[in-house]
Amino acid sequence: MILLEKSPYLQVEHLLNEANIHYPLLLSILDGDVAGRVLVDQEMPTAALVVSDYRWVYYLGNESNLSFVTEAVDFLKEDDGPLIWFGISQVLKQACHSFRAVVFLDYPRIRYLFNESAFTLPEPSVFMDAEAQISPINCANIDAAMEFSPSFHQFWNGPERFLERGFGFVMMRQRMIVSQVIAASVARGEVEVNIETIESCRGNGYASRLCYTFVQTCLDKGLLPKWDCMTENEPSKALARRLGFEELETYPVAVMQF
Repeated sequence: MILLEKSPYLQVEHLLNEANIHYPLLLSILDGDVAGRVLVDQEMPTAALVVSDYRWVYYLGNESNLSFVTEAVDFLKEDDGPLIWFGISQVLKQACHSFRAVVFLDYPRIRYLFNESAFTLPEPSVFMDAEAQISPINCANIDAAMEFSPSFHQFWNGPERFLERGFGFVMMRQRMIVSQVIAASVARGEVEVNIETIESCRGNGYASRLCYTFVQTCLDKGLLPKWDCMTENEPSKALARRLGFEELETYPVAVMQF
């Protein structure tokens, strides 16, 4: 097993394919927008384990190299906390069970495909709260935006990296952020959408209003918006449909506890 030195991790580009390239944040780790590590089986890799500093895990390549799987997971076990494994197969689960007592908690996710022809900006009158105003995230409010969303740090290596490569919007009401949408990643012409709203302010259309603005900005920039959510997240699924996203596939995600 070899721990690669630094991003961009070009050595594993040939292991990307249609089945794995769409996993959330994978490309951001490989491109260096998100801090992480890449373990490979040999100098000319046939398999790789990619893990972010927040322990999001992705396996690329040959799944029959069980010795590499066990060695890599043993290496990761030295850190505290569970692993969130995107796209984990039954083969990999069995490999992990065979050498260590582990528990997998399954949280499957839905991957969506954006249909631009189904995206229509609603009339402004649809949004009734005149006190709520949209502002782009910039140098003046980036600290407040990062404080609003703890997950911000999972997506970007600091505010400078986000301001350089990402974009997003906040919904302000009475000088307070009540909802926020950001590019969780911008990679290879695609943008992952991350939307959050204060629980007490949900149901007022803030997320919808922000996301319409965000998706239109993606299109203006020539970027393709990406939507991905847990199968049980009904509000997210409903919002995706309103924005013109169509369900493409369900894929496995599991929390691996040692």
